[in-house]
This record gives sequence, structure tokens and C-alpha cells, in this order.
Amino acid sequence: MKNFKSKLTLFCSALLALSSCQKDNLAPQQSAISKTVTTSGLNLTSQVPSPCIQRSLVAGQNTIVGVVDVAMGNQGDLYLTYNITKPNVYILEAHADIFKSIEQFKNDKKISGGGAVPGKFQFRNAFTTQSKTTSYTVIIPKAYVNQYMVNGMLFITTHAKLSTGDSAWAGITKDGSKGSSLENALQFPGANWSVYFDFNTSQCGGMDFTFAWEDLQNEGNDGDYNDLVVQADGLRSGNELKLTFKIVARGSYYDHQFKIKIPMAGITRIIGTDGIQSTYTNDGTDYIITVFGSTKLALPPNGAMYDQTNTFPEFPCVPFAVKEITLQVNGDFVYNTSKPYIPFISVYPSGAAPSSGGNYDLSIFDFSGQDTWVSADGKVYPNGIIVPKTWRWPFERVNITGPYPLFPANNWASNLADASLTFDPNRCQ
Repeated sequence: MKNFKSKLTLFCSALLALSSCQKDNLAPQQSAISKTVTTSGLNLTSQVPSPCIQRSLVAGQNTIVGVVDVAMGNQGDLYLTYNITKPNVYILEAHADIFKSIEQFKNDKKISGGGAVPGKFQFRNAFTTQSKTTSYTVIIPKAYVNQYMVNGMLFITTHAKLSTGDSAWAGITKDGSKGSSLENALQFPGANWSVYFDFNTSQCGGMDFTFAWEDLQNEGNDGDYNDLVVQADGLRSGNELKLTFKIVARGSYYDHQFKIKIPMAGITRIIGTDGIQSTYTNDGTDYIITVFGSTKLALPPNGAMYDQTNTFPEFPCVPFAVKEITLQVNGDFVYNTSKPYIPFISVYPSGAAPSSGGNYDLSIFDFSGQDTWVSADGKVYPNGIIVPKTWRWPFERVNITGPYPLFPANNWASNLADASLTFDPNRCQ
């Protein structure tokens, strides 16, 4: 079982970009707005993209005075936006830079024995007290970004001198008795409290997944992983997170309910398709949202035996079933693109969902680390898997190792050895 779990941990390493779950990872995205931005002394008006992540801007080591938003432009430029939120506090100087390692930053003479040296940062500007500047955006050109980006990853440091006389740095914070400190932030070496944070371009991506299940609990599955196949998209815009779910195949005798579990913090309203309030409950910590109340009703049979749909090559395709869930959120909502929610199915062996009694839940292994079944030869497999958006699922009763012989090793889904054993979702377009 330990070997199995170690393999399963690698299932989505090529698919999911890791992002931290701390509160300061929150990226309350906004619609693109026109701002006057400055880079290297050049003023221009530009459409600032929606931010991917946000970091707290902390003055005097314990007082949050605002935030720094990080965004990527379509052309590869990096946008760093300072927003002061504390009343009667203004920016007098702003300093920003990016780097790929502490050693490189030291070699560039931007770190001394005292710590980082903001005056030597590549991007800087000064403002008068009379200007009362509370919002300022630095555009770091693509050419400069490319010098320091390694596999989509780089480090960012942002500093501000404020009208209060304080210095402020942006980073991941920790709440304590004295307020919010940068104790959890990445610290520069040296005597001062200068900090920085990491950024991965994958944090700007949407949330695109495909989930697939074998729905028999513990044993007896045929291993085709088409008992339920759901494609999922997510898009954050302003104070809304729109989730789209699409049932594309159902090769099960049983009925299911498809649900998601998502933390309650920061969610102010849950809206279903056509603006109707969605069906949900909560356990005090998470909302449990029912997206599809019955997968049999959502994706009706196409003439195949046992009511199975889009899993046989000889039967016509049934149009995919689509539901949208819109979450209205505030600043407490944590935006984590690699694990935005926990998807699971409630399986109803005794009849149409939601029949009384006999049902059980099955999760996606990579999201929860549980729910497995044992094959006839004693091998342990996950009930629920996560696969690329373009994944072709096996035909009914075709074991997944036929078209995907590397299953469940790392990157197995990228090795489709025999497409003739799989259903082509493009035929349903």
C-alpha cells in the first residue's frame, strides 16, 4: 500500500502546479482596468491584467497597510501593483525586483550585510507627499522576466517607503498577538527584516481537470475508469469564481450524485445554472455542493445495455451534460488553482439517486488520499483519478492498462499506446 500511495502522489505532478494554501495566496481577481503605470521612469496607460496572487504589504513589521498584486500579461510582461488600503498612508518610494536565487541577487550587489538593498533594485520610483499616491503598478518587461525565470518560477521582492516614515515589504504573513507579521515570509540574509516571495506562472492558469471513477467500493471493478467521467473548468474574475462541470461519460449500472466540498471561508453566495440558488449543505467548515443530483438523469442512455452512455463505440454520442456553479467571494477566500475543491461522488447501488440507504462516497485519490479498490490479482488501485482535460477514456470493459500501459506510474496518462481502445470525445462536438 505504501508503494501504491507513493505512485499515486505522482499522478498529477505533470498536471497540477503546486501553490501554497496560506491566506496570503489569495488572488481576488478583478476585471482589467485602465491604470497609469510606471516602469523605469516611463509613464504609460495600460490594461492591467487580473492578478494571479496577492501578498500583504506590511509596515513596521506588524501592520498591514495594503497589498501587492502579481499579474502576467498576454505578452509575458509581469505586473506588480501596490495598493495601499490603510487610510492616510501614501507611497513615497517604491522599489521592486525579481531574481532566480539568493546567490544571484548577492552577486548583483543587491544584498549586503544588512539585508536587501531597495535602492539598488532594478525598478523604482519616487512620489511627492502632495500626490497622495496609494496605487502604483510596475511593469517588468518580458525580456527582463525571461532572464530570471526558471521553469516558470522566479522570486519577487517589493518594498515601499511610506508617508508615515515606515518601510513596508510584501510577503506571506502570520497573525499573532501583536498583529500580522512577516514571520512566515521568505527572509533575505542580513540584519534587517527584508523579505521576498516566490511566484510560479502556473498560478495564473485556470483550473482545468478531468475526473474519472471506478464506482464499486473495495473490489469487483473492471478497471475501465469510465463509470463516471467529469470535465471541470474554473475561472476567477473579480469577486466571483465560476466553476463549470461537464459529465461526458457514464459507464455504470449505478446512479450517482456528483458533489464538491469547498471551504466556507470567504464564500458569500452560491449560485447555480441560470442564477438559481444551488443545492448545498455545510459541516461547519466546508460547503458540500450537489452539482448533479442524478448522473443517470443528467446523461441518459444512448441505446447501450445497462443504461451506459458514451462508453461503447457502436452507439451514438449523447450530448454532454453541463452545470455551472458561481461562487461569490470576498477577501477571505483562498484561491488555490492546484486544489480548488474536493470533488466526490455519492454512489447509489440500490436505485436512482437519492434513494434511501446503501449509498457511499468516493473521492479523487490525489485530492484526498483515500478510497481504493483491490483487483482480482491483489493490486490496489484508486477509485477516483485526475487526468488531463483532453483525456480519452477506455471503452466499456476495457481495462485502463490496455490503452494506457503505464497506469498507475508517473505520467501514465501522457502515454496513450492504443487509441482504438478509447472513446474520442471529439465525436460528440
